[in-house]
Amino acid sequence: MKRIFSDSKERFSIRKYSIGVASVLLSTLVFVEGNVYADEVKNNTDSQTLVAVQEKQGERHKESGLETNEAVTPTGTSSKLAEAAPPTSQASAENPVHVSEKNKSEKQSNEAVAPASTSGTSAESVSPTSQASVEASSSATSDKKTEAQSTTRSRRSKRELPSSGGATTYVKTGDTITVQNPDVEVNFPNGNGLYAPVETIIRMNMPDSLTINRNDKLVLDIPNEVRIPTSLHYDVTGPGGQVIGNAFLDSINNKVITTFTDYFEKNNLEKNYTLNLSTGWKATVRPNVPTELNFNGTKITVTVGPENAPTPAAKSKVEKYGEAVTGHPELIRWTIRVNAGSLVAPQVLNNYQLIDSLPDDQELVQDGDPVLKEFDDQRKAAWRAGHATPIPDDHVDLWNGKALRAEKVQSISPYVSKGNAIQLLENIKTSSSGFSFKIAQLNEMIYVRYMTRLKNVSANPTLAELQQKHGNDIKITYNNGEEYSYQAAFAFKAGGSGSATKAKKPARVDLSFTKKLEGRNLKRGEFTFNLIDDRTGKVVDTQKNDSLGNITFNPLLFNSVGTYHYTVEEVTGSEAGMTYDPMKANVTITVNANGDSYIAQTTMPTDTEFNNTFKSSPVKVNLEFNKSLSNGTLNAGDFSFTLTGDNNVNETVTNKADGKINFSELSFDKVGVYNYTVKEVKGNKSDVDYDAMTIAVKVTVTKDEDSGLLTAKTELTSTGGEATGTDDTTFNNYVVAPVKT
Repeated sequence: MKRIFSDSKERFSIRKYSIGVASVLLSTLVFVEGNVYADEVKNNTDSQTLVAVQEKQGERHKESGLETNEAVTPTGTSSKLAEAAPPTSQASAENPVHVSEKNKSEKQSNEAVAPASTSGTSAESVSPTSQASVEASSSATSDKKTEAQSTTRSRRSKRELPSSGGATTYVKTGDTITVQNPDVEVNFPNGNGLYAPVETIIRMNMPDSLTINRNDKLVLDIPNEVRIPTSLHYDVTGPGGQVIGNAFLDSINNKVITTFTDYFEKNNLEKNYTLNLSTGWKATVRPNVPTELNFNGTKITVTVGPENAPTPAAKSKVEKYGEAVTGHPELIRWTIRVNAGSLVAPQVLNNYQLIDSLPDDQELVQDGDPVLKEFDDQRKAAWRAGHATPIPDDHVDLWNGKALRAEKVQSISPYVSKGNAIQLLENIKTSSSGFSFKIAQLNEMIYVRYMTRLKNVSANPTLAELQQKHGNDIKITYNNGEEYSYQAAFAFKAGGSGSATKAKKPARVDLSFTKKLEGRNLKRGEFTFNLIDDRTGKVVDTQKNDSLGNITFNPLLFNSVGTYHYTVEEVTGSEAGMTYDPMKANVTITVNANGDSYIAQTTMPTDTEFNNTFKSSPVKVNLEFNKSLSNGTLNAGDFSFTLTGDNNVNETVTNKADGKINFSELSFDKVGVYNYTVKEVKGNKSDVDYDAMTIAVKVTVTKDEDSGLLTAKTELTSTGGEATGTDDTTFNNYVVAPVKT
């Protein structure tokens, strides 16, 4: 093991963990990878006892640089990869590379180039590869300012040393530890560009008096301006490679959660580790404007450089990349740049046809609008916050109810959208295995976006799953039959650190359930679920459903042989009309030792779906009509009226003194069309001329699928008798003089 302290002062670290959410353009595979290591710490105790507070001290130790991304050239295509370029403004880091075409008629290939920023609605935030490590250190700073230095070198361009300051405070409530004024450092290994990777180092130096048990969690909030590239779990290892915990990078809630094994129960001194994250900036961060980052009290001010996106290659006919959808590991969001070369020089494409074929492991998402809309809306909101600029397609329906979105793009640096372009796509044909379309003539660049769903990915992908490549084949023809084809690929690649020699590697269990709602559309985060340890009766984790109904708990770690019992149940809410599922899902986990690891066998209940039902309260309809008597005095109860129709309605009422005719309230609890008839009962007074008018009443009851609420529309049609029109609601009677004989 590499030593970086003296024999009397060794350190304990997880080092060089990289993850990257990567996008691929024309056969470029960009991935995430990582390693996690730790060295042992001996006999170096400066923590205060009895209180969970550690004074900040300072000594920094140099670490190696970030892992580089790799590019893979697809089989059967002629391509040149451009030199490393800044990631583009996608939700994940993008290193798109133009693939030279195999032009059958012109016999020439385009030069490779890294195309510019591509965004669904505006300039988007970047997610370069992410790194995490655990290492010994004890210094912190509560208020630091870093002016990012502009450079393209691969080494760290600015490293902020700690300043003297207050204490870092750790507070434990139940099984959750929070930290105030953590020791944080922000560095720029490849310059301070808006799309360059950012290294965030967070050092945890916990006091000996802080008790840390198995399955305790340390939760750290990351500032909203900082973007974690993707959600991922990785092991945190200690001396000799034993696992001290599992770190979860939560890209949705911007948190880092470390769930501990029983390591610190057995090793109660020098509870120190470091998280080393390679992050990016969200779209709210404005170039060349000082931005304050608040890490739970520790404030660092940075100034980010401009958004310099590379220019596409001249004559480029098509470029493509993929990216992850935050919170949905089963989805890939693809973007095709059609006629990208027109941004460099005028270029007109005629008779353009594109065919996109998916492999067996993917299917085209025909109904992905809710997820993609949420994805785009979040970017729009972030762009407005950072730039105070309206977005051209704010009032344009880019989805248009189809599997493809299309958008005209005038500029990519800065990003300028010209709105909807779906009307340019002709003869759109889609199936689960791909799609095709034609464009008669195109003299500008458009983006075509769509999503594919991975058929065999789990809710919590393993490292092996993340390492798999996912791509599809594209073939285009244009002008006089020129054509070329290629395969684009997208993948995550991740790795964890090595073997445990002093302690067995803990067993990890990921529990997932689903939520289904009948009666209206399911909303993200509207239902809450508790994971309860049956032995103690305590809630060990609480999670909410996502927009697709998935419920995913934080991983459970087991470092001893035994049988463990848990119960998952829904928290009963108070929404009117909602019937909550009372199911208690019992989970049994049996842990055994196997060599240098613990292994867990999980027995799940037969039913893992929580089913709720929403029923709207009945919608009410009140029918009111009028009575008029000419040449006489109208008294209450003089005349009778009947209401008959659906649902066995048969009611007779009389008029009031003011002529009002009111029937009992009609109540509807189902969608449908209901018909009724209102008539006056002809009396036996010989001196009264009764109105024979008939009023047809039509009540149409509909349901809003988002709210689940019923609404009723009432239509009246009057005919016959003294009706003055179809909208007449007054029965007109006349008193006539007796006939003299």
